[in-house]
Amino acid sequence: MGKLKSITKNGALISSLLGLYYLFVFTSYEKIPFPLDMSVLPTMLVALGMLCLLFTLVALLYSSISVIVLTDPLEIDYESIIISRPKWINSTVTANILNYIIFFCFSPLLLFSLSILDYKYANEFTFLSLFLIPLLFVYYALTPNQTIKEEKLKVFKSLLFWKSVITFFYIGVFSFLSVFVYIKYFKFVLSLTSDFQYITALVVFFVFSFFILLPPRKKTFYQRNSDVYSKHYFAKDILRIPAFFIYSFLLLLTLIPSIAYNTATTSFKFLNVGGGIERSYYYSKSSKITLPPELIDKCNDVGYCQTKKLNVIFDLGGVLYVKGAYINNSEALIALPKLNLYMIIEVGDKNT
Repeated sequence: MGKLKSITKNGALISSLLGLYYLFVFTSYEKIPFPLDMSVLPTMLVALGMLCLLFTLVALLYSSISVIVLTDPLEIDYESIIISRPKWINSTVTANILNYIIFFCFSPLLLFSLSILDYKYANEFTFLSLFLIPLLFVYYALTPNQTIKEEKLKVFKSLLFWKSVITFFYIGVFSFLSVFVYIKYFKFVLSLTSDFQYITALVVFFVFSFFILLPPRKKTFYQRNSDVYSKHYFAKDILRIPAFFIYSFLLLLTLIPSIAYNTATTSFKFLNVGGGIERSYYYSKSSKITLPPELIDKCNDVGYCQTKKLNVIFDLGGVLYVKGAYINNSEALIALPKLNLYMIIEVGDKNT
């Protein structure tokens, strides 16, 4: 329970700091005054930070994979399995890359290829591969120099085989999910449109994932001996993990202002509080709201007026910010009073 409270506190703190940074970048790009309405600022920061954490879910999926890679909970000797090779392959690096392609890349590439060909059962074959690939890969890894006739399928009776299958099935499923989260994230923040951009993003993903799945480098006798007398072995241990450098790079990548701005914009669209959403408002003349004439669409005899469709940049707190070709300016940012200005939500086709 204490550990859960600690994780919750740290998560809330990180969420708030991320929200503060993303909000600062967003307001800086849009030239919106900061801070905004102080009464809603704390809640908005946490909400935005939590949503940004969801958009970086790919890192969390990677982390769940890394837990298996680093701890090897079922004790299958993960490091030996991923470098298993037949006698004709001399290099462990070559074997590692080959095994990575067979195990990790096969299912995503199968789905991608079948989708391009518009194959009717693309999803079914892909899900089947998620079960078969770990089974076949582990069989290959445990019997790299034996034929089925020589081995006689005895490996299927061993506990090591089934523990290894469970481990690689877990890694495979989370790896497959991380492909979709990664693509969705980059589609949001970088606006991927062409097939070439998607293919480039996938190539980058596969390169990063290769290092994520690498186990930490083994310690030498002298390193293990020095750890007994060292109080700072954690810092040394984390530098031995290839995934640490990938995580650090990805974190720095998401903090680049242009990417942080796109992430914040998408977050506000998702929350329906800005980011460029189109929205109309109505108000009563008796409320004495003053709006630029260019923003008003029509008024009726009863005393109600309706605005044109506005490009809402930010709608949280007491001020509404819109941007567009208003007041003889191609890109004017206008602050409107939220009090007595009410949103119009159009549901369905107006002709029905």
